[in-house]
Amino acid sequence: MNDAGQLVFGVYPGTVKVITSPGSYHDGKPHHVAATLSPAGMKLYVDGQLAAQDPSVTTAETGSGFWRTGYDNLAGWGPNEPSTYAFTGTMRFAAAYSTALTPPR
Repeated sequence: MNDAGQLVFGVYPGTVKVITSPGSYHDGKPHHVAATLSPAGMKLYVDGQLAAQDPSVTTAETGSGFWRTGYDNLAGWGPNEPSTYAFTGTMRFAAAYSTALTPPR
């Protein structure tokens, strides 16, 4: 989430690729957020609705490492870089799947 409350999903397929929700979700309400990357492109869903997409981005850099949720170094990840790299909201759970789920799932 950037300082304006917009949700951001980014991948690195050789260069930074980011999609951002048009609306703000810094409203104190719970939201379900899902991001997918597949041959259909990168997509960001909020509360079951498609909020942002880029069909031209279908892959990301692969490598070994660790998943991080709620914090990472976001330097260089676009013009809407947040002032803090730590998510300051509440997160109930996080999940990662090897394939993109369909919107109903």
